[in-house]
Amino acid sequence: MPTKEEYEERLAKWLAALRDPATKQARFKLRAEDGGMCCLGVACNVISPDWVAEGGRFSWADTHANVLLPMSVQEYYGLHDEGGSTEHYGSLTFMNDSGFTFERIANFIEARKSALFTWA
Repeated sequence: MPTKEEYEERLAKWLAALRDPATKQARFKLRAEDGGMCCLGVACNVISPDWVAEGGRFSWADTHANVLLPMSVQEYYGLHDEGGSTEHYGSLTFMNDSGFTFERIANFIEARKSALFTWA
């Protein structure tokens, strides 16, 4: 099991990717055809940019996941669940798909670590 410091390093990379102006945002799927990603797709992409095209959809690595966060990614970051559920706004998925910017989502994640992560 990773240490708290290792989880913090992983989270820092995810947050940096969310704040990178080159990261294009998409809704309703981990990755869109135009290369945009939802906030959880960005989390996948930080681990590995290995996306597989499957019938007009993109799945992350070999998981066949294209909408929900794969369990392996949930565990990698220590998220409580696959949608990033919180007591505010419902989930990271809901925030992303409702039009919250990546910057706002990143700020929310930083402010609510204990609600989102098992290690915080």
